[in-house]
Amino acid sequence: MLVEKHIERQIKRNAFLLSGKINVDSNYFINAINEGVKTEHNLNFKTNIKDKMTSWNYFNHDPKFLELLTRFIDLVDDNFDQGTYRLQESWGFSMGFGGLTKFHNHAPSLWSGALYLNDHNQTLDFPDLKEKIKPSEGRFVLFSSFLEHGCERHREEKVKYGVSFNMFSYSKS
Repeated sequence: MLVEKHIERQIKRNAFLLSGKINVDSNYFINAINEGVKTEHNLNFKTNIKDKMTSWNYFNHDPKFLELLTRFIDLVDDNFDQGTYRLQESWGFSMGFGGLTKFHNHAPSLWSGALYLNDHNQTLDFPDLKEKIKPSEGRFVLFSSFLEHGCERHREEKVKYGVSFNMFSYSKS
């Protein structure tokens, strides 16, 4: 085999990150997550979240989540041209002492989001943007899915709760 060209380099790429606050029924979602991590379809310690996690599509048909999601969609659509897309995955997590989220991205998703349900000191870090999002009740972050992100090991007894989701480009296939 003859390799005629081998290129490795970083390239600039447009990305977005939006963060803000929204009113949320945290108790509803925390109770749902606590139930979801007990089901046989949970993904506890099986993904980049090294702690408790519901199934990938746990909140996909939840009316309270979908109402919040439409507000996030409006925000993204008002600020960026992302084409047509759809919800693919939405899951809940609870992270206790020692838990972490390995640094990763959500490619091939188009854009992603996280909604925090309680105040916490374990930040969500975006090294490429040199940004850290500190969780608080109702804090959300919406971002380009190719952005690397993660959380360092959790060193507090207080559990961090949140819901994350991925939006995929719409295709008819």
